Amino acid sequence: MRQGLLEFLQHEVQYSLRRLTALEKQNLYVGPQTVAAAPGLPGLFQGAEMTPDEEKGGYRVTEFLTYNCLTSDTDLYSDCLRSFWTCPHCALYMPFTPLERMSHESSCRPQPLEAPPEEATESSTKATALQRPYHCDACERDFMFTSTEILRHRKQHQ
Repeated sequence: MRQGLLEFLQHEVQYSLRRLTALEKQNLYVGPQTVAAAPGLPGLFQGAEMTPDEEKGGYRVTEFLTYNCLTSDTDLYSDCLRSFWTCPHCALYMPFTPLERMSHESSCRPQPLEAPPEEATESSTKATALQRPYHCDACERDFMFTSTEILRHRKQHQ
């Protein structure tokens, strides 16, 4: 075990440094965000008061550490965060990222039992402007989906 640890510590990793271009520097940080656009992250840094950074965006944890301020390609890591989840209200079973799941939970509410079907569809169409009615021929169900959710649902049946 000692030999393995020594080999690990002596292992050389190849890397290279390069100077950021002006365009990369310009688009490096998220930028200032509104309070509603930047939700708090309780429990991540226990005992530290996190304040929004007005210049870079994200949260200033200490004077030398700013959390969540760099721009990134969300599709690069969001696929890794996807896990299958069944909605308790509409029984939709799809892979969601945690953010997509929270968005779906906030837009998908249980239907009132005594309300007529016309009123229920009107209230669900008001959920978001991007959602539209979709009928799935494979599972014979009607949904209110965004275009992305329609494609994911179709892919689920393949």
